[in-house]
Amino acid sequence: MPGREGGIMVESVADVSRGEQAVEPSKQLIDELYRDEIRRARAMPPEKKLLVGAELFDLACRVTMDGIRYQFPDADEQRVKEILAQRLALARRLEGSR
Repeated sequence: MPGREGGIMVESVADVSRGEQAVEPSKQLIDELYRDEIRRARAMPPEKKLLVGAELFDLACRVTMDGIRYQFPDADEQRVKEILAQRLALARRLEGSR
């Protein structure tokens, strides 16, 4: 049943399997959250943007390396880094071909 929460439409759906009720975000809520994220990014000083970008890249590499370890459980750390480097090189080639 749709309802209002903080002036934004949300839809509730019952999770019958666990007897709980969850809130499904509406398109309006998702759009407002996105606009808020854009406003915060635009207000951020350039040096902070650079730092956040580097932190995001590091996080993406750590997550990717975790995935590589899962995909190749016998790979040692050096091999994991080699596979990461291969994937980053592939991403650069694909990005350059656009």
